[in-house]
Amino acid sequence: MNELAVKFSIRWKLLTTMICLVVSVLAISTYLQIASQKQIFDRELDLRITLIKEKLISRGGMLSSNLSRQIENGLATVNLSLISEVLKKIVDEDRELTYAILVDSSGRTYIHTLKPELELEILSGHKVPETPELIIYEHSYDGSPIIEFIVPVQISTEPWGVLRLGFSLDALNQETIGFQKDNAFKIQTMIKHSVYVASAFIAITIVIILILSDRLSRPLRRLTGVVNKFAAGDFVAADTIKVNSRDEIGVLAKSFVDMSLELRASYLKLQNYNVTLEQKVKERTIELAEARDEAIKANQSKSNFLSMISHEIRTPMNAIIGMTQMSLKTDLSEMQHDYLSKVKISADSLLMIINDILDTSKIEAGQLAIENIPFNLEDVLTQLNILVGIKAEEKNIELHFAIAQDVPLFLLGDPLRIGQVLLNLVGNAIKFTDTGDIIVKIELVEDGILAAPELILKFTVKDTGIGLQPKQIEELFKPFVQADISTSRIYGGTGLGLTISKQLVELMGGKITVESEFGLGSDFIFTLCLKQSNDITAKKPTVLPISCQGTNVLVVDDNAPAREILKTYLESFEFNVSLACSGEEAIMVLENAHENPYSLVLMDWKMSGMDGIQTAKMIKESKRIVTIPTIIMVTAYAKEDVLPKVRALELAGVIVKPVNPSYLFDTVLSTLQTECVIDGVDKNSITKPAEDKWINRLKDRKILVVDDNSINQQVAQALLEYEGLDVTLADNGQQAVQMVKDMQFDAILMDLQMPVMDGFETTQLIRSENLYSDLPIIALTAYAREKEREKCLSYGMQDCVSKPIDIDQLLLMFSQYIKHEDTEHNHSVAELISPMNREETGVKNIQLSGLDIAAGIKNVAGHEQIYFKLLLDFEQQFTDVLQRIKSGLESDNKVQAKQLAHGLKGVASNIAAFDLASRAADLEVALKEPQKGLTLAIEGFEHALHQVLSDIKTVSVYNQEHVEVVDHNKAPDYDLANKELIKLTELLMLNSLDIDWCFDVIRESLANSEFTEEVKQLGQCISVFDFKTALSHTQVLVQKLPVDQVGHV
Repeated sequence: MNELAVKFSIRWKLLTTMICLVVSVLAISTYLQIASQKQIFDRELDLRITLIKEKLISRGGMLSSNLSRQIENGLATVNLSLISEVLKKIVDEDRELTYAILVDSSGRTYIHTLKPELELEILSGHKVPETPELIIYEHSYDGSPIIEFIVPVQISTEPWGVLRLGFSLDALNQETIGFQKDNAFKIQTMIKHSVYVASAFIAITIVIILILSDRLSRPLRRLTGVVNKFAAGDFVAADTIKVNSRDEIGVLAKSFVDMSLELRASYLKLQNYNVTLEQKVKERTIELAEARDEAIKANQSKSNFLSMISHEIRTPMNAIIGMTQMSLKTDLSEMQHDYLSKVKISADSLLMIINDILDTSKIEAGQLAIENIPFNLEDVLTQLNILVGIKAEEKNIELHFAIAQDVPLFLLGDPLRIGQVLLNLVGNAIKFTDTGDIIVKIELVEDGILAAPELILKFTVKDTGIGLQPKQIEELFKPFVQADISTSRIYGGTGLGLTISKQLVELMGGKITVESEFGLGSDFIFTLCLKQSNDITAKKPTVLPISCQGTNVLVVDDNAPAREILKTYLESFEFNVSLACSGEEAIMVLENAHENPYSLVLMDWKMSGMDGIQTAKMIKESKRIVTIPTIIMVTAYAKEDVLPKVRALELAGVIVKPVNPSYLFDTVLSTLQTECVIDGVDKNSITKPAEDKWINRLKDRKILVVDDNSINQQVAQALLEYEGLDVTLADNGQQAVQMVKDMQFDAILMDLQMPVMDGFETTQLIRSENLYSDLPIIALTAYAREKEREKCLSYGMQDCVSKPIDIDQLLLMFSQYIKHEDTEHNHSVAELISPMNREETGVKNIQLSGLDIAAGIKNVAGHEQIYFKLLLDFEQQFTDVLQRIKSGLESDNKVQAKQLAHGLKGVASNIAAFDLASRAADLEVALKEPQKGLTLAIEGFEHALHQVLSDIKTVSVYNQEHVEVVDHNKAPDYDLANKELIKLTELLMLNSLDIDWCFDVIRESLANSEFTEEVKQLGQCISVFDFKTALSHTQVLVQKLPVDQVGHV
């Protein structure tokens, strides 16, 4: 350690301090002494001046008294010349007397001795005093100070005037100046003497301080030297210190010696500790690693638990959705269909929220993925209405959707998150509103910065609830905070909804604000930057035919917001719209419309006074209305309650609030015209789902499915061929590249992980040829995450779809990326399929722990036989998969083990073995990172695999037990067999997969005939999808059937 140099020693500090102190004391004392002496001199000067003035005043008084008596005598004898001579004589004799003036009582000057140039100044300067007493005052004239005596003059005790005598003070001033010079000289002499004395005193003091400071600082300097040696590592230096005093320095030295001894002992201990430190660090590192591993295991356990819970929730939700879908396909009443539709939409929304349960926790971590997919804004609002409409109805609150005319309905964004924000805001509005309306307003914000197709939408949720105070607004978006403590007790809720909404809006690049007035309601406003979708096929025409434009429409509603919203929508459709706020006013308007009658009336149901049903009845019965208009009932409440009344009055229909523009357009147009063509598009096509249009355009398109797993191939082929697409299969990327060169395809469905050549490399090779630069390639992956999708796009793919395949999503992607041509199809599979003839085995009702039968059959578009064959193929391919994985691990071939786990994961998802798929995914992760519980992953995988194989055996036994027993006494029905053979032939020519029901009828009708062997061979061909051979078998059977019993073939 380097020795520190002493820059400012205590000795010099003490010397400097003492010198400054002495100098300061001497300077102050000298100053005070000189100032005191100067005050004494000034007082002596003032006293002298006062004495001189008193003498002058005394002499002037005596002279004034004598002159006044002489003047009084002269005035009494009227001898003014005598008086003048006396005054001039006195002025001439007395050097100090400057002038004499005689003035009468009127102020007129009789005699004066003034100079001509000063006469006017002096004479006009004073008036005759009213008091008969002597007056003395000072003034100056001609630059000289004057003291003036004013003496009253009397004649026979009567005041006549005054005598003014002015004495000069120049002599007095000269004496004063002399005195001042003497005083200044004395003070200067005193200062010189003081400086000499102070200098001598300071010199003596410095000498004394130097001696004392050296004596006092010498021990400190010695101690400093020892400390520097000690700091340099010389611990023995402290032993040289000798303490001879008991003052502060002696105590300091003793304390330093004690401290040095302790430090020396500590240093020795530290040296000993360093010897064992390395070993202790290693031990601590091992402990930290073990703690880290425990934390990783705990986190993994948490993730596994959340994954398991999420899966357990999804399983019953899949059953709910699946059963609801099946119920919707049966014959239902309109009310039942409406109920089940709402159940399905609500279940779908809940399922989406459950699927994203883990993503919600990533908001604060900044890891939540925001989607950017095409969506219809009206679909978001429709789903919002289904979720909150019942709550609003229960509180008799009307919910309105106000979409501005210039707002595009088809956008690119995240509909789930937008719907979630709206759900939170509207749910809050309903919660805190007891009466009134809730309006969801959507407007287009004009912004000159953004370029097409980007746009800014402003969403406003306006309520008439309790409102908020300014202080409450500041705390509103904080978690677990509501307006006040009582709010939670009255209305319930955790206070998280607005916080989550704010975070979601900001993640989507928007901003949320609130405007509120206490007691009157609140406006929650958020803006989002979105893009307009280019999906033209999904857009409906909203232009009226010329024959319908200008039609008079009357809107009757006692609710002002509802009236204005309907008016805005209808006017955007080119209708002439009038408004009425009650039933009575509506009847009056219709009765007065003789020249321009109304063709349509939109009538609110529940109005104050006369309700909509009563008003409609009176309109239909009125004889004063020239033309009875078509009436559509509008209601914000349960449609099924008003529907019987509408049917009884034979009204045109019912519209449920809140109203969407497209739904209103379709309903009104279909009501006004039974046959109407809009811009060349049939009216009926408007109300059909948009999917029907692009599905028809996908018929016979050639799709190449690239997957290394045969079961996945069969699932994709079954789903796509059922929709009328022509499917070709490839087992790996290398084979796919060759097929693309040899054949022409409209699109490719590409699996990502395959042996020989994976999906990414395959795509790069295909894209390297300019001829295939526009060929659509859709990735098929187990996890269609945002990062996975971005990677696919970077390799040249158009999009990706996850397993199990959502056929509607896949078809939508094909419709977007495949170039369409107008084609007509003369045959439709749906025309040949008769669902009424189909019989199900009831296997869907079996409850199994390893398989979700209903979901698996849904994955293959409802074909039970295909699903059963997939199960048998799975059993055949993967019975020994665990042994193969273990063999790969034993031979250190982890690549093979990972490929087996990855392949089984996708197949398990397709057959709805969800737990096995999850275990396979865990095993795949563990194989990549063995330290993360490989043994536990293998055990979980083994248990799930055994359960699925056991379930497959259960399904096989069930099918065998439920095979219909053949009645050997039943006669063959050749006529029925012939008809079904003809139908089966057409289905086989169309490559339809839904032919099991038709074959079952043929087998039953020919059960006891001589053609059982041919029927058996036909069934074998159908079971392996060998439609070409099956077609030849049907032709043989048709030829062999007895003609006389068939009638004609």
